[in-house]
Amino acid sequence: MIKLFKILFLGCLIFVVNFGILNAQRVVKKYDNAITGNPIALAFGVLDATYEMALSDENSFSAGLRISNYRGWSGVGFFASYRWYIFQQQYRMLKGLSFGPIATLDFLSYETAAFKNSTPLGVGGEVAYKWIFEGGFVVEPVIKIHFNIINFDGSDRYRPFTFGINVGYAF
Repeated sequence: MIKLFKILFLGCLIFVVNFGILNAQRVVKKYDNAITGNPIALAFGVLDATYEMALSDENSFSAGLRISNYRGWSGVGFFASYRWYIFQQQYRMLKGLSFGPIATLDFLSYETAAFKNSTPLGVGGEVAYKWIFEGGFVVEPVIKIHFNIINFDGSDRYRPFTFGINVGYAF
């Protein structure tokens, strides 16, 4: 009986040590930065590029550039957001569901001289879900809704929302 107990104990010890060694070799990469673009917006004449930087394990700051030529509007815009990642797993920064406020500033012109003041300033929110695959490839469906706090001529022709699927690289 003591011999059986020693064999079982030795077998369990070997199993636990091997399991610990296998888990010790598994490394989960923590991504602190991401660069993405929205190819759906690009199909409509809007280049939308975003840089995101982790501030902590649960928060990040993102800033972006928008160059547009859509439905008579052309111009450049800037946006920035602060994101909270919820339902966060340990060591999984910049992954999962996020939400936060967003501010936008656009410098636009219309194809005719009908609209003179075309510099909207907007605030709103965004919701996104980010997947980061092996090697840092990023896929992120995102919805951004903002409301102009400084209106401009022709604002009835301007849609203050963005949706799409950002793709890019995390590092």
